[in-house]
Amino acid sequence: MHPRIEDLNQQGYWAKIRQSANRWMSRSGGLWLACLSLLMLITTPWWVEKAITNAMQSRTHQSALQYTQQLSARLEAAQTNYDRAVSATSSPREDFEQIAQQWVKNSPHVLAVQLLDAYGHVLKIISRTLPQQIADEQSAFTPLNRISLAHALELQTPTYSALYKWRDKQVVDLFIPHDGPSSVAYVLTLDTQPWTQVVGEDDDKMLSVEVVPFHKKPSKEVSSYYLNFPEWEGLWTLKFQSKDPMLGILAALRPAFFVITLMVIGMFFLHWRNFQLRQKTEAQLQEQSRLLDKQSRLSMLGEMSASLAHEINQPLTSISNYAVAGQLQLQRTDPNSPLQPLLQKIHEQSQRAAQVLVAVRGMTQPGPMDVAEVDLKGLLAGLEPHLRWLCAQHQVGLKILCNAHWRARLNPILFEQVILNLVKNSLQALDESPRSSKRIKIQVSSAHGMLDIEVADNGPGIDPDHAPRIFDSFFTTKAQGLGIGLKLCRSVIERHNGRLTLQKNSLGGACFLISLPLLSETNSQAKST
Repeated sequence: MHPRIEDLNQQGYWAKIRQSANRWMSRSGGLWLACLSLLMLITTPWWVEKAITNAMQSRTHQSALQYTQQLSARLEAAQTNYDRAVSATSSPREDFEQIAQQWVKNSPHVLAVQLLDAYGHVLKIISRTLPQQIADEQSAFTPLNRISLAHALELQTPTYSALYKWRDKQVVDLFIPHDGPSSVAYVLTLDTQPWTQVVGEDDDKMLSVEVVPFHKKPSKEVSSYYLNFPEWEGLWTLKFQSKDPMLGILAALRPAFFVITLMVIGMFFLHWRNFQLRQKTEAQLQEQSRLLDKQSRLSMLGEMSASLAHEINQPLTSISNYAVAGQLQLQRTDPNSPLQPLLQKIHEQSQRAAQVLVAVRGMTQPGPMDVAEVDLKGLLAGLEPHLRWLCAQHQVGLKILCNAHWRARLNPILFEQVILNLVKNSLQALDESPRSSKRIKIQVSSAHGMLDIEVADNGPGIDPDHAPRIFDSFFTTKAQGLGIGLKLCRSVIERHNGRLTLQKNSLGGACFLISLPLLSETNSQAKST
């Protein structure tokens, strides 16, 4: 037994089908197959209608051709009988009335018979109406039929005239010349109504026939078919009209097919739009979840850094105090001791480490940051020994270019950390480079009121696929990296109203550009003066 609809709803079959359809649609192949299915659904009624109409047109064409051949055979047989009767008489003028009355009496489609001479004059006439009335009406037809008359007399062969309308009837004239010396012709005015009838293969006649004036261009209608037979070229045309009820059914269903097609397209578009919006919403939710997770990790990192700064600051204070105490002890016992400079260095570096911790902790707190006017050339000169010592550890050459005393408002401790972080990144990248000559260049310049500091190396560079994300939090390509170095550097520079960007490098490696507002410029020569 088949399951009931209620059972399917309870078991969640429709939900499973909908989920499967959504998963199928989410793939590119599923989307293409869905579009192909929609196209087939839309075009199927049109192809069905086309197949039905083609079958009807083929059937109409076959029936029309068959009927035309039968009509041509009947007309040719009648024409032969008429021509034989005229040729059998030796006195066409004297025997006209007898022959004409026999034709009018025995052939219902013969409306009138005229006897014309070579000039088209009506010599005698026999018709189903008054002779004088017919003669008056026929005199107007002489110019129309003069060519057919000349053709029949010259070639001595029966000739038809073109179709014309006479007394509400569609008629043609058949010119039968007499081959004797009298040069006369019998003209039969034939009614085309008996030629037309309803034809078909069974009792339900599906095709009507009508004789119309010569129609050169074929009809584009499905229900109509015009046929020009070679013997009647230029004279008349048979028009066949299909009476198949399927035409009416198709005409009635066409608007319904159109409405159904629009509904299907609308439903598909709404489903696709809903699916796209749902995917977009899910992507936005995932992005927001990722951002929230990142913010949570950053917040936790800030709390940990503040806690670590507090914990580390106490040992640093102790180290500084011990260094000062050692200096005081040596001043009493041995003022010239070589340990005095070392203890002073320990004291200075511990104080510097404490300042770095205070500056980093200040980055996580709202409010303005402590800044001062700094000579960038002097700052780099103070940092240069430490940078050269780091580069020497990795056998990397260092070049610092700063040709003027440019000044900017910045926090020197944090700015030094930014330079150190960028140089350390370059050193780590150069460790993976197979180059024999490894270089790092720090170049300072100014343009348009901005101070530009470039930190470039000739290492392997940054993968173009990773370039858009290198400043994202927790993004790293290093096995032991945390992914917060470049993010912290950019945050520091932006707190100074500057920019940190990745630029193209002529050396072939990575190049980071720091842009800061410039305060003033004093070259070294002017300063010495």
